[in-house]
Amino acid sequence: MFRLACPVLISALTTSVLGQVPNYSTFELQVRSNLCANTTEGTHNLPCNWSITNSTAALNDGGQVAIKVLGGDGTQGVWFGQGGVGVIEYNSPVDASLSEASINNAGLVMFPQTFSAQNGIYQYNSVTDQSGLFTTQPLGASSWGSVEVNDVGHVGYRAGFGPGSGHAFSSRGTNPTQALHAVEAALDPISPYSFLFSCTFNNNRQIASAVRLGVAGQTGNSQPDQVRIFNADESSVLIAQDRDSNIASPYTGFDSSRPGLTDDGRVSFIATLFGGGRGVFLSDGVTTVTIANTNTTPDLTVIEFFASSVNEDGLVAFRGKDSAGDDAIYVGDGTTLRKVVKEHAIVPTDNGPGRIDQHDSSVVFGGGVSINAAGDITFQAALAPPANPGIEWGNGLFIAYADPLAVPGDIAPPGGNGVVNADDLLAVINAWGNCPKQPTACPADIAPPGPPAGNGIVNVDDLLFVINNWG
Repeated sequence: MFRLACPVLISALTTSVLGQVPNYSTFELQVRSNLCANTTEGTHNLPCNWSITNSTAALNDGGQVAIKVLGGDGTQGVWFGQGGVGVIEYNSPVDASLSEASINNAGLVMFPQTFSAQNGIYQYNSVTDQSGLFTTQPLGASSWGSVEVNDVGHVGYRAGFGPGSGHAFSSRGTNPTQALHAVEAALDPISPYSFLFSCTFNNNRQIASAVRLGVAGQTGNSQPDQVRIFNADESSVLIAQDRDSNIASPYTGFDSSRPGLTDDGRVSFIATLFGGGRGVFLSDGVTTVTIANTNTTPDLTVIEFFASSVNEDGLVAFRGKDSAGDDAIYVGDGTTLRKVVKEHAIVPTDNGPGRIDQHDSSVVFGGGVSINAAGDITFQAALAPPANPGIEWGNGLFIAYADPLAVPGDIAPPGGNGVVNADDLLAVINAWGNCPKQPTACPADIAPPGPPAGNGIVNVDDLLFVINNWG
């Protein structure tokens, strides 16, 4: 594996604390594609006749990644890996087409396959190392898009039926279940939706997407647009609406790419703003948080037309451009916006340090981004040697690991260990009593205002501070 800095804990110990936006100093290359003609630079974890597509990689909380790849022989595949090691785990039949892959925390990968003898949603199980057909449901479906698998192995997706589409759910097991959460008016005349856009799915069997209102055939941009969450009982929650739907709305439209969705019903979405500019938002339909706004956010001039990604801490990742005109990956929580990585940055590769760059004016990043519970983010970028962007090193898929955050109450051993537990409780007890104030405050003096000023005594307040931050 290839990293820019010392290894960091990459699982639960780096989980974002209290929604803080982490810094990113450790980048790990997972796979790199390159032309077979570029024999000197080679490839990494991928044959040279295969390429990373412009699709978005999926990332789970364990740092496992999956991404669609293209073969030179008319086949397509799914690359799966972790920790800088991986291979193509699924090969399609010749001339078949795969769409973007999704992965859950159990390492189950789902992806659609069409233009083959057996179309449907396919799976790769990294535990059993087996691949196969998952479902062809709902009955009559001919296409499957925006496929997303949750942590219990249920799948939400946009199913196509010829005249129209619907947001669907499927499960397998002893009692397999299929259901439609919403359909377009072309399939059901009483539906208020003339078009359903790309969707996303969570652990509570909810599906979120942008929708266009109208009867069958009314799909023009002048139709009212909304962002909604669809529940299992076919009820829905209005998250946002444009000015065609509500003249008081600050939005004139929503991106067609899939939104992000948390388990507690918050949706991240990208919208064009009335009066100009674009923004990234996180909303539950009652409270809306502005993550970024090209009109008001410093060092952000463009929000790209790629999907945002959100984790349960409310950290939202997306692609944009900074004030220098450079492509960049951003993450924010509504208070802080962090630039994760940008064009011209030096990152580790199998060839040594490399630069995110193109030999021409092309965009350096490909596809969207994904963020996991720890705040780690996947992205793919064009690569070149640091001193010569004219030499192509192909495209690399990376994980940007979130730096560990300071945990309130985590004082033992000195510097903390990422968890508040009995060690921290004992550290307070062992330091009980008076202690010096600034500038040499004792580490156990943590209850307000805390080090370095402290309040000059280690007592029950500090003990309760540890207990209240336990875990």
